[in-house]
Amino acid sequence: MNYAALLLLFVNALNLVPVFPLDGGRVLQDTLFCRNRWLDIAFRILAMVGLAGLGLVLGAKLLPYLAIPMAFALPVAFKLGRVTDQLRQQPLPAPSPGEDRVPAATAQAIIKAVREVFPAKLKVSNKVLAQHTLTVFERLNAKPPGVLATISLLAVQAGAFVAAVVVGILLIVDKNGGLRNFASAAARQPRHSFKQGDVQTWPDRPPRQEIPERNLIVATMKNREAAKTAFFDLTKSQEPAASITRLADSILVCVPVSDDGSRERWFDTLQARCTNTFVALSNSTITVYVSCIAPTEEVATNVTREVSEYFLVANRMHLIAPWSPEARQAGFSSRRRAREQWANIDRQLGEAWSDPSLVSYGKRIGAALRRGGSAEVARLQKEQTQKHEELQAQVRDRLRQDSKNGVDPALLDLHAKLNTAGMTNRAERKGLLREVAGKLGEVQYTGERPVLESERYGVSSGYASEHGLLVQFSMMSFYDVRDGLPAMAEWLGALGCREIKYDLQGPGWPGQMDDVEDEPESL
Repeated sequence: MNYAALLLLFVNALNLVPVFPLDGGRVLQDTLFCRNRWLDIAFRILAMVGLAGLGLVLGAKLLPYLAIPMAFALPVAFKLGRVTDQLRQQPLPAPSPGEDRVPAATAQAIIKAVREVFPAKLKVSNKVLAQHTLTVFERLNAKPPGVLATISLLAVQAGAFVAAVVVGILLIVDKNGGLRNFASAAARQPRHSFKQGDVQTWPDRPPRQEIPERNLIVATMKNREAAKTAFFDLTKSQEPAASITRLADSILVCVPVSDDGSRERWFDTLQARCTNTFVALSNSTITVYVSCIAPTEEVATNVTREVSEYFLVANRMHLIAPWSPEARQAGFSSRRRAREQWANIDRQLGEAWSDPSLVSYGKRIGAALRRGGSAEVARLQKEQTQKHEELQAQVRDRLRQDSKNGVDPALLDLHAKLNTAGMTNRAERKGLLREVAGKLGEVQYTGERPVLESERYGVSSGYASEHGLLVQFSMMSFYDVRDGLPAMAEWLGALGCREIKYDLQGPGWPGQMDDVEDEPESL
């Protein structure tokens, strides 16, 4: 029904475009341009140009071809317009009230004038001559509407066209989560735009091999010019113990964690320039919000899915971020497929909780709790756990036998081991996570620690949501926002996304964008 409504809206909106011979063009013709033959000819020429342009914009190859017969008809329209102007000066008899026939004297006068403007060598047939006669007669007796009626008719046409466009947009938006979610997402959009390459650093930071202990003082200015001015002024201090980064409208000053005096001085300096200033102490995370407009619904869906699959396990594993340079290597496609399979396994196993046989246990356990039957509660909970394990086993068997989806059996086995009830051996669990990460695209390690060159682009948490073409990434915790945010913006830009915006919030800050009630489902 949604698709059918969109199709009908598109057809009707196209028909209302003020281009002849569409109905929208006929409205203009009958209310405005019929009053003067020169206006009529000018409108027809503009209509031909408009059809060709509309065809190029919409990719509709048929529309420019419609202009060809209009071009051939242009000389005929001009000649008939001249005949009409000449006959308006003659006292021709008007049709009788209620009579639907052309008076004989009027018909003869029109036929004579038409034959004079069309050379004999054209050999105009009687049928064509009759059609031209009727056209001229109708123009002679047509009464264009008055000023108020003309304005009203044109307003109705324009209003109908705008309504079709607006409702079409709303239907497209409503197809992806509902208008309420879209309105909520639009209201929570970040405020600061981020353009690719809009980064400055001082001094140039060399590649790092380990995560340094540091404090970050972050200030987000009101606009780009203020941030550029602040960066230029601050780098004059030449304080060797600090490094400064400008990310679009934000200034980030990095100082050693042990240098409290430097931290205080820099905070006061930035606070004097901008009240939106905070300190992220000792590698504590900075919460980042990013939004963008995808070029197509397909891109919006693909981006949301890929980032959600990454966020799904980012809090337990150190994986290569989709926007990391390593993700652009040829061999990463197999890791991307493995993440899709892992998310599919997780989703289908999670759906086991909605099985009616499990839902009934919740009501029975609640009733036993109200009665105070502790033994019955324990028995029902044990049965519920066993039933859940049986349902999950059935899901795994189904996935193993599903040749279409092609789920890796090794991933199924690892998922089952990780979710074994009662697993308390931390070393074993850590080893299993590393094994899974190896299949999903793990960052490089040195011993037991990730190499920062790979880790610097990643996040430890986040949510992704899609609202039509609007894509949002909320509550992201970058390991190093100075590297991760620019890399993410560049990745989105390469996919054709525009209007990339961001906001930064300090650790533990409740902000206006913390309402993410519709986002956990994207996990």
